[in-house]
Amino acid sequence: MARQVSGVDGVAMSAKHAFGENVDRLITVEMCFSPDFPYGVAAKLYEAARRRFGGPLAMMAAEELMRRIEPESYVLILTGMMIPPWNTAETDGPIGAAALARILRIGFNALPVIVVDPSETTVRAVEAACRGMGVGIVDLGDLGRVSYSASIQTFPLDVEGARRAADRLIGELGPSAVIAVERLGMNVRGEYHTAHGYNCSNWSPRMDYIVERAREVGVLTIGIGDHGNEIGFGAIAEEARKIVPYGEVCRCPCRGGIVCATETDILIVASISNWGAYGVEACLAYLKGDLELMHSPSLELRSIGECVGAGGIDGATSAPTASVDAVPAELNAHLVEMLGFMLRSTRMRFKRHF
Repeated sequence: MARQVSGVDGVAMSAKHAFGENVDRLITVEMCFSPDFPYGVAAKLYEAARRRFGGPLAMMAAEELMRRIEPESYVLILTGMMIPPWNTAETDGPIGAAALARILRIGFNALPVIVVDPSETTVRAVEAACRGMGVGIVDLGDLGRVSYSASIQTFPLDVEGARRAADRLIGELGPSAVIAVERLGMNVRGEYHTAHGYNCSNWSPRMDYIVERAREVGVLTIGIGDHGNEIGFGAIAEEARKIVPYGEVCRCPCRGGIVCATETDILIVASISNWGAYGVEACLAYLKGDLELMHSPSLELRSIGECVGAGGIDGATSAPTASVDAVPAELNAHLVEMLGFMLRSTRMRFKRHF
């Protein structure tokens, strides 16, 4: 029988549900405020997603992953958005992708394949983020033979090449899940936009095709985002268009707004997309009963530092600083520490991997 806890209103809920609620609450705390991104956007997007999906979002995703993932099955992780003129990845996305690759590899013996933009500097930044998280990058053919590893695959910019690549990734690898972390998605007009409302279609690979193809064949799809223009927000598109700046009308001639029209089976809203990935990670560790599956604050600091050292930049400030969406690396590490403490406080019987 599931252990029950009581809320302040006296209503009983399962310990798992309570843990999931607290994880969602933590990953949606808004840390930075600016005129361009008013306070409350993440909270409103989260509320819309909860109305759409019901239960705690990160726990829902973790439970579905537990059901779907088989040992030595591939999991595609879409991330690594390139930002011109630097033509490199921002720190939000690759760090979260690296954390998910780590837990999927060591906790489930899955084979993580991280799909990124076709930019050498982006590849280097994502590879460095993984290395900092304790995950080595190997060729796809070596992935099943090397522990603590993931593979990186680039995705083409041209439309026909993107369709062929999506068919190949889904058809040949037969993944058990596709997870998009801070990955821009196309709007109702098929265009891509920054959070500031500007069109960026000419440098955004159409990874939506991977999600669309995966859903056609019944593969689990999960979207993780923070501002509505990322893959997955199609699940709450109408509400998101009314919530986010430039949601209904963008700054480009398409006038279709920035909100992504591509839907995923589950959408996780966080104030920073990496934090959404950490929420799933914490819930997976909870469900497995293994504390060591959650990455440590020191790995968080190392991953951010390595990513920036390899060319990654803060997407909010465009500066090559050890921060994510203007939140210093130390505060990101504290969030990881709090998730780890929540896991320890459950007093579960953990086993060690190291």
